[in-house]
Amino acid sequence: MPQKTPANSSRRATSDTLEKTNASLLADCDRYRQRNERLQDKVAKFEDKNSKQEDKISKYEDKLDAANRELRHAKDEIKRLMAEIQLTTGQKDTLEKACKQLRYEKETMDNMYTSLKASYENLMMKYDAIPEERRNPMTAAALPERSKRSATASATSGGSGASSRAQQDSDRGRSRRADKERLGARFETTATPTSSTTKRPPLASANRSSFIEGYGSSRRRSGSAAAPLSRGVMYESAVHTGRFEDPVVSPREAVAFSTVPRRVPSNGGYHSGSSGLLDDDYEDGDYHIRTIH
Repeated sequence: MPQKTPANSSRRATSDTLEKTNASLLADCDRYRQRNERLQDKVAKFEDKNSKQEDKISKYEDKLDAANRELRHAKDEIKRLMAEIQLTTGQKDTLEKACKQLRYEKETMDNMYTSLKASYENLMMKYDAIPEERRNPMTAAALPERSKRSATASATSGGSGASSRAQQDSDRGRSRRADKERLGARFETTATPTSSTTKRPPLASANRSSFIEGYGSSRRRSGSAAAPLSRGVMYESAVHTGRFEDPVVSPREAVAFSTVPRRVPSNGGYHSGSSGLLDDDYEDGDYHIRTIH
């Protein structure tokens, strides 16, 4: 039997070592493979959870956006309501002031009404206390029959004492109507003119010229100032002579006319045309008569 050499023994030892190392490596590889599979399972589970969480996050984000929109709308509504509250507060203050003013006016009107009512009742009492014949003294003085009737009515009403105010008013109305009828019948009868009354004849057209107070220079005055005649004298003159003549005035009448001072012209725009241009612009303080053409 051949004897083993050292080279073979060393190779065999190395081979055994490698086999052991390989076996240990294979065991480690199996162990790591199993661990990797477990980790992959965990990763898959985490990915599923992550996807679910992402879905939840997206849902919450949508809800957050909706909540933000509602918050903005709520803020706008709050601003609008605050403005309305301020406006309503101002209106409330105004209405409170108006209510106070109305209460004050109502109290004032109530006081005035109370005072007026008291005055009215006082006046009515005084009026009722006045006798019937003294309430209308003019009618009582002109119509003695009414005084007798009123005295009789007042005596009857004072004696009875149980008649109502309506009955008194009706009696007064009847008496007033009777007075009106009696007064109307009195004034209906008027005096007719007598046949002997003479009528004034109609005036001629030439007699319709009137006179006004004039002014101007004394150079245009005649020796005696002319005064207007009465309508009868002028009419008789026109009938006999056929024309109107200048009236003759006594010195006394002339003095009466000349003593009236004239300061302001009564016909400032009148210009005769027969005298100088500046004659009508000055006055001498005397009374002048001019005919209206």
